[in-house]
Amino acid sequence: MTDDPSEQTEGCLDATKSMSDAGPGTAPSEPRQLRTSDVLSGRFTIVRFLARGGMGEVYEAADSHLQNKHCALKILRKEIAADPVVRQRFEREVLLAREVAHPNVCPTFDLFREDGPDGPILFLTMRLLRGESLSARLHRAGAVSPEAALPIVRQMAQALGAAHRAGVIHRDFKPGNVMLEGTGPETRVSITDFGLSRAYKADHTLAETGRISGTIGYIAPELLQGATATPAADIYAFGVVVHEMLTGRRPEFKPGTRRFQPPSHFVAALPRVWDRLVTGCLEGDASKRFQSADEALGILEPQSFSTRSVQFRAPMSRRRRAALAAAGALTLGAAWWLAVPALNSLVNPLPKKRFVALMEWPPQPNSPYGKLLKNVLSTTGNRLARAESSTKDLLVISPGDVTGQTPPKGPVDAVGALGANLVLAASAAPARGGVTLSLQLLDAATQKVFRHDELTVAASRLGQLPDLAASASARLLEVREVRNSAKEVDEIGSLPAPAYLTFTTAEELMGRPNRAGLDDAIEAYQKTLDLAPQFAQGYAKLAIAYVQKFLKTQDRAFLGLARRNADLALKYKPGSAQVLLAEALVDVNLGLTQQAIDELGRALQQDPKDPAILVAKARALRDLGRRAEEADVYRSILADRPNYWPAYNELGWVLYRQGDYQKAADTFAEGSAVAPKVAMLFVNVGTMNLLLDRKKEAEAAFESSLERLPNELAYQNLGSIAFSAGNYRKALDYYTKARDLRPSSDSSWRNIADCYAMLGDARQEKESYAKAAELVANNLRINPKPGALWMNQAFYQAKLGQRTEAEASLTEAEAHGATDMHSKFKKAQVLAVLGKKEEALRQVLECLSKGLSKTEVELALDLKEVRNDPRYKRLVAQIRSEN
Repeated sequence: MTDDPSEQTEGCLDATKSMSDAGPGTAPSEPRQLRTSDVLSGRFTIVRFLARGGMGEVYEAADSHLQNKHCALKILRKEIAADPVVRQRFEREVLLAREVAHPNVCPTFDLFREDGPDGPILFLTMRLLRGESLSARLHRAGAVSPEAALPIVRQMAQALGAAHRAGVIHRDFKPGNVMLEGTGPETRVSITDFGLSRAYKADHTLAETGRISGTIGYIAPELLQGATATPAADIYAFGVVVHEMLTGRRPEFKPGTRRFQPPSHFVAALPRVWDRLVTGCLEGDASKRFQSADEALGILEPQSFSTRSVQFRAPMSRRRRAALAAAGALTLGAAWWLAVPALNSLVNPLPKKRFVALMEWPPQPNSPYGKLLKNVLSTTGNRLARAESSTKDLLVISPGDVTGQTPPKGPVDAVGALGANLVLAASAAPARGGVTLSLQLLDAATQKVFRHDELTVAASRLGQLPDLAASASARLLEVREVRNSAKEVDEIGSLPAPAYLTFTTAEELMGRPNRAGLDDAIEAYQKTLDLAPQFAQGYAKLAIAYVQKFLKTQDRAFLGLARRNADLALKYKPGSAQVLLAEALVDVNLGLTQQAIDELGRALQQDPKDPAILVAKARALRDLGRRAEEADVYRSILADRPNYWPAYNELGWVLYRQGDYQKAADTFAEGSAVAPKVAMLFVNVGTMNLLLDRKKEAEAAFESSLERLPNELAYQNLGSIAFSAGNYRKALDYYTKARDLRPSSDSSWRNIADCYAMLGDARQEKESYAKAAELVANNLRINPKPGALWMNQAFYQAKLGQRTEAEASLTEAEAHGATDMHSKFKKAQVLAVLGKKEEALRQVLECLSKGLSKTEVELALDLKEVRNDPRYKRLVAQIRSEN
């Protein structure tokens, strides 16, 4: 340990020439502010003076509140503490420093202010380090060998990387601010003096301040020319420090420039890789330097290069700021801090309610990174959803979470479609040797930017991007991250880049509507496994794809393929929740129902917060017709994710399918209370009221839905109200608006056809039914499994006079499980069109006895004869009297 007291301190001095660089024996030139045994804030007893710098003094102190544990205490100079503007800057920068949480960054504890006999005293406390600075070690022992330098360089780079990701620039990185504890491979590094580092957006140019903040010899060339500090300035200083460690002296430069000129003996004496690191850091042009400390470290350790770099925008000049202020634009000052989480929390806080939609934005239709973004957002959504049970007023939702509506086209649409007030927008662009992912947290309604971060990864490490993005998103949203199985994450992150890119392609293809990309997805999963033959999740996903292929074709050979791939997944990772999910989906379709449910239970034991497993369990139970258990799963989802309104929506439809319209209405209403901006929930409340014959309440709910977002379902239902009142022109107008919003909906075309029938336009009636039939046929070609689709096709075929085809489709519908109450009601309409009045009547009476609403019967154009039958009228009267 050196005798110089400055070498035992935190080194947290914002000085052009601090004591830690002045050499042993340097004494303070002015009286000290404090004396030994002085007590501050009733708890900190001064033990000894350590050092003085441009901003103040550093002491060792004992903290009586923590059993007299010693800490470092930095006091701002009296004349600076008395200046409110400078004091505010100091407080702001301390808040920033506290956000740099990393084992190799000396932590700042607390900030204090009290009145002293000579004026206000402002000070902060930090961890006291018992070691020596890198400066002292180099002075004592000389240059360091590459082997000895590596652990120190690694830790320095990791510390700077953590600071830059938090939006903090050191501004005075040098050997005197690098504290070392221990020797050899066990050396522990702590970077100090972040307490007075400033976020770039609050920085002033040198021309404005008239001073250089930093230590000559470590200052980047652009700062000497008046530019504003960015992380590149720290990278430059890092290169100087590494050069000094390896050679014992600072770099040499060409005369008249600040460009590094490596001496021949330097290149000859050191491995080429160290020469590349130093040269890359000391580029005179900041844009040509390494863009992060991690990238520099990647030269020595390529496996470590999964760079995350916050991208900085240059601040406005003083004249530009003044002009904006004169124009009343002072609020723009907050925008200087968008990359700084700590200050954002203070000057640009997030709303208390954080309902966050995940979205690719801005649109990049021709981007080669679309599939990568979908995978990143899927992982991010899955990870963030786990925090909902412990974070009040949080909801994370994706367009894929909501079925039956058109995905939002942009952030504004996400308000009414998804109930979001925030959008986590992701986009990607090429970077040097890799990809940069941009994450923006936006106000959904105004697109104001609350937060912004950028992550850059090398092309060889793309598999790490989803995990990094999920962690970054949690920081942007200020939520505690709840990670899923580390093994699952590590398996994806360790994939070779070609395998990962092929895997993202398969995932994107699997996510296409109506299984349109299924065959191509299977091929892509197979290619992934060719590249990574022990990738358990790849086998699991391929097994699920084969299950989907079976559901589409009913060819049991695909179930055999699914079983083999699921078993391979189980072989390579038997404890994986995703593997157990694949096993369960295979077993469901093999008829091993209880075994499948047990496997889903084990998957949830492995990963109890995985929302995808719970949703899969609910859908499996739905396919099995186990409605009560399906409802219980949605209730369990809501227990963990109380703001996840799609679960209210799904639960409401389970109750509807059971014929309990009142409970369904109550459930939809609960969802609308949780997410009052979601148009769909108001539509569903209105639909239930319509079925309960409460037309006035129904109409009000549909209008409320349209106020939030123009949507097909609200227009359809308003059309039905007008239709039942005999106002067919008004109904046609509503139905046409519904069709224009979603022309792929066969029900809109069917309703339009009914209006033309009542208006006596036979040609338009037939054309509209034909269009509806065409849409259903297209969907059946993609997926012939749903019995409800076959029932719809039977109805349209009957309306078009295709009797034989209609009867064949009826048989297919029942073979594919269309036996629930609403499918039977549709069958009654088919039978009525085919002239089978008695059979139609029996179907309708059965449905009414099981809870079908009379309103649905009244709206069915083809059941007029049924409604006139005395037996129907008697049953309706009986139901009314019972209610």
